[in-house]
Amino acid sequence: AVLTPHYHADHCGGNADLAAQTPSLEIIAGAGDADRTPCVTKRVGDGEAFVCAGLAFAALETPGHTRGSVCFLLDARDGQAPAVFTGDTLFIGSCGRIDLPDSSPKDMFRSFGKLRCCNPSCLVLPGHNYGGPKSTIAQETRNGCLGMSASDWSRMHG
Repeated sequence: AVLTPHYHADHCGGNADLAAQTPSLEIIAGAGDADRTPCVTKRVGDGEAFVCAGLAFAALETPGHTRGSVCFLLDARDGQAPAVFTGDTLFIGSCGRIDLPDSSPKDMFRSFGKLRCCNPSCLVLPGHNYGGPKSTIAQETRNGCLGMSASDWSRMHG
């Protein structure tokens, strides 16, 4: 299966080739970006639970980088450590661009609130890693965008 966090080519550019090579491949995207994402076979909405590769996930709609950005939360019920695949919503120590035509700084900040509700030990797995080997929700709340106040965020990205 392919988890596609948003429609930008650096995250879904290989979908068509993969689908052509593996016709039964499931390509999952958030409902808000699915129409702009190639070869989607499954649309997921906010809070929707689904199984991928035998693992239990939940979709978290996290608009900001795009209107339809989604993160994929891997829960810990199967004995694995919790993890969240954040696409371009959250990087280690920063976040994805919010100066693009389909971006919204206000939506991005609201999406951070949703991520802060994840288990603090949840491993952050960003779509791009510019900040180091690994991080958690707790670390990003202490040292990254998740810990920013609304006034600081507005001052920076007003």
